[in-house]
Amino acid sequence: MIRLNSVVVPVASVVTTVFALACGDGGTEPLPDPPRLTMVTVTPTSAELAALGATARFAAEVHDQYGQVMAGVSVAWASSDAT
Repeated sequence: MIRLNSVVVPVASVVTTVFALACGDGGTEPLPDPPRLTMVTVTPTSAELAALGATARFAAEVHDQYGQVMAGVSVAWASSDAT
């Protein structure tokens, strides 16, 4: 013969544990998305060249989806106007 109290306590304990884990009460938060490039800021925004062959220096700052600067990202410059 099985005593009712000896079955109810273990079953209730298992059900409570499964319910708590299913509800996200396990104490762990989901990992955030890894950083990904979402914006590039170029400074200065424009430059005027005084003579043919003159140059101007620009800098690029790469930001992730959280607005944080991403260090170590390579930026390549190109122009559709060869002149």
